[in-house]
Amino acid sequence: MKKIIGIVIAFILWSSLAIAGTSPLINGQGTAGAPVSVTNAVRLVLPCTAGRTEWHIFPETVQIRCEIGPDAPACGTPSPAPSTTVGYPVPSAQSWNGNFAQFGGGLHSTGEVDCFSTGAATNVDTIELP
Repeated sequence: MKKIIGIVIAFILWSSLAIAGTSPLINGQGTAGAPVSVTNAVRLVLPCTAGRTEWHIFPETVQIRCEIGPDAPACGTPSPAPSTTVGYPVPSAQSWNGNFAQFGGGLHSTGEVDCFSTGAATNVDTIELP
């Protein structure tokens, strides 16, 4: 059920952007638009990208932990790196929104996002909004 809700949210976001004439980038780090596989090794999930205003990360089956690197144009890998105990926990079948509206929106929207699985490998879907 949670996965269906996540897909519906993604579709609503995509639809609203399509109406506005803006195209989101879905699973930009995956091969041919497929989700990226996150294991118990640090994995680049989103690159540092100037101009990105928001992103969403959605682990399908296992909780992951993620860290955010410096915003563009500085860029760079997150420090500390994510691990089983370090980083923001993103529960499986839930979306993490990288807009941070409580700080005025756009904070850390452009930085690199690296993630680490807390269990078995999991597919992670992403949406990046220009």
